Amino acid sequence: MREIGNLNMKSALAVCLLTLLNTLFIACGNVKERQNETVENPLSTAQKLNRIGITIPDQINRYDLHGRKQGLWIDDDAPFIIMTPYVNGAVDGCEMVFNSKPEPIRLRLMITYEKDELKSVIFFDHGMISCIIDSIRPNHEYPEHYNDFKYSGNHKSYKDGRLEMSGLILLGEEWERDCAYIGQWKIYNDDGSITEKHFDPFK
Repeated sequence: MREIGNLNMKSALAVCLLTLLNTLFIACGNVKERQNETVENPLSTAQKLNRIGITIPDQINRYDLHGRKQGLWIDDDAPFIIMTPYVNGAVDGCEMVFNSKPEPIRLRLMITYEKDELKSVIFFDHGMISCIIDSIRPNHEYPEHYNDFKYSGNHKSYKDGRLEMSGLILLGEEWERDCAYIGQWKIYNDDGSITEKHFDPFK
């Protein structure tokens, strides 16, 4: 009888031990799940933009009854967040491009369109304007190069807030990569003097 009692006691202890171990495994699993949730659920695009003072409307990325893009569209395709305004399917207004990684996000480009036509571009570097291209228009100045350069515009480049160079620039369809200085440019020197330089990219 004493042996049977000992066996029952050992069985009860074994069950208690197994229950305790099982509880510990579940607790550890819950901690890992919470850790994974923190890693796998980063800030939403709206939260990232809200941190720098930009509020996103409730309705974004929508089409009208004719299947045309309308209102604000946001593309959060790392490493950029792109906010584009549409009117009846055409880009119309100021498009804003932010770098999303590494955080904190920063404004990199402001691009103005009128009914899909490029009008101006402002480049930013660490919160400061580094370049402005405005008065963008169809390339009538150099029509012989229209196939390569669709637009011309007035370009100003800056360094640490100081104007460095200004002149005419030609822009292709892929204007971020396809551009050329042309004609007479002004170079603004540190001592306040201005020198001129002529560019002819087609020679």
